[in-house]
Amino acid sequence: MIGRRALLILAVVGGLSLLGLWGLEGMLRGESSALAGVQVEERPFRSEIQAEGILEARSATVLPVPRELRGRATVAWMAADGSLVAADELLMRFDPSEMERRLEEGQAELRTNDLEAEKTRKASEAKQVELEVQRRVASFELGLSERFQKTDEVIFSRHEIIESAIDRELAQKREHHAEELQRLQGGLDATELDLLEIQRRSAERRLGDAQGGLKALELRAPHGGVLQWNRNWQGEISSPVGAQVYSGQPLAEIDPLDDLQAQVYVLEADAGGLAAGARATVVVEAYPRRPVAATVLRVEPVAQPRNPASPVQYFGVVLALERFDEEIMKPGQRVRARLVVNELDQALVVPRQAVFSDDQGAFVYRREDGRYLVQRVALGPSSTGLTVVAEGLDSGDWIALEAPAELAEGSDG
Repeated sequence: MIGRRALLILAVVGGLSLLGLWGLEGMLRGESSALAGVQVEERPFRSEIQAEGILEARSATVLPVPRELRGRATVAWMAADGSLVAADELLMRFDPSEMERRLEEGQAELRTNDLEAEKTRKASEAKQVELEVQRRVASFELGLSERFQKTDEVIFSRHEIIESAIDRELAQKREHHAEELQRLQGGLDATELDLLEIQRRSAERRLGDAQGGLKALELRAPHGGVLQWNRNWQGEISSPVGAQVYSGQPLAEIDPLDDLQAQVYVLEADAGGLAAGARATVVVEAYPRRPVAATVLRVEPVAQPRNPASPVQYFGVVLALERFDEEIMKPGQRVRARLVVNELDQALVVPRQAVFSDDQGAFVYRREDGRYLVQRVALGPSSTGLTVVAEGLDSGDWIALEAPAELAEGSDG
């Protein structure tokens, strides 16, 4: 705000000085002292606006919680916010308790699974031995029934022959039943072992995650730069020591020192005509005598308030720096910028005080043959105290700084 007020004061003082010179010129030329005026001249025109903001990295590297830390983890230690870090430097350490607990659970689950699998295999072998005995008994009985089957109607009665046939058929069914039980039991045992194998692989995966998590308990810098921990809406570090964080959660960013840009904010009322490509000058607030040339890289399309408690709207503007001053610049520093909105080599420039308006548009009072006429004009860009007349006047015309008491006949005013 100090820079903005200083610019306004300088512009007002300059305008008053210019008006004084123009008024003095009118008096020397013998014009009426009752009505001050100025002579229209071509001169260079330049309008600037002030903005404030910060330096930020153009391509910051986001640092999330390592993916190897499945689930949640607790922050045990962290480097100081805003510190300058080197590549592979330790930034954050996580509490190993959770990973150690998962490791122990995974190991216990594997041991339990191995015992269950061994128990199932032993039980399956015992059951298969039992079923094999039943099958052999049934097969032996079938052999006896076939060997001693009563079929001779001369020797055996009809009742004995039928009973022998029934015994043979029953022995066949018992053998078939024993074989079917063996097959079904083998399938059930194989299925149960497959399920245990699936459980084992799941336990091995969880154990591997825990082992990987133990190796990922340290967060290190992928490259050098300035460390910036993420902050919440209250401006506090969002994941301090003791906080619970989750896999993939963004924690911080590292801003490289050699790739900075300026993010500044321009009042909505001052941003008219500002566009990408405009020239600018940036100074770090702590070093106001070391300006750096810049160019407007991007102007946000929508104005927004910077403070939720204030309705004042600003356009965000990104400035590309033409050089990097490594001695004084680092991300997060406050900067002030002067942005050139309009710049003309030659233009008809008049004081804004000399321009009037009505429902038909802008006009000035132009002096002709000792009298004043209303002259309609088309205006160009303007600055504090001055405006460019694009059409309606010529260099050398004399215009009034206030409305004359009488107008010449034929004037359209």
